[in-house]
Amino acid sequence: MAQPERSANLGEVNHSVQIRERQGEDELNQVVNLLVETGLVIPEKIVEARIDARMYPVLVAVKDGQVVGCIFVGPKLGISVFYFAVTEEDRRQGIGTKLVYSAEDRLRSAGNGRCVLEVKKGDPGLFKFYGNIGYKQVDQQQSRMIKVL
Repeated sequence: MAQPERSANLGEVNHSVQIRERQGEDELNQVVNLLVETGLVIPEKIVEARIDARMYPVLVAVKDGQVVGCIFVGPKLGISVFYFAVTEEDRRQGIGTKLVYSAEDRLRSAGNGRCVLEVKKGDPGLFKFYGNIGYKQVDQQQSRMIKVL
């Protein structure tokens, strides 16, 4: 399977954005707030998200000392990556692509040959985003997508 050009869009990433693993309680709080602000976590599920953020590696995009994006690396219930978010104002700058590629690199280094994720139904833009970086929809009825690493 031909892989998309990994350097595409990455040149557009603001050089002041750093992708790395989450550090400390302040960044944990910023990650949880980002998940709530982007609608990935409802307030009633904040405790569960905080537990996940301690149990699984969380890669963050940090700009000017603030978390502007995150992705959790599993596996969790058969999903390789989850809770992927970028602030509204920081989208379309290559940050999300760089976060996904960093998560894929981490999975590949751990010996995983594929990345499985779920896309929120009703979000065609996200299906397109993942399709552009090499993910294929498992079937038309499911929201799962897969990419061979």
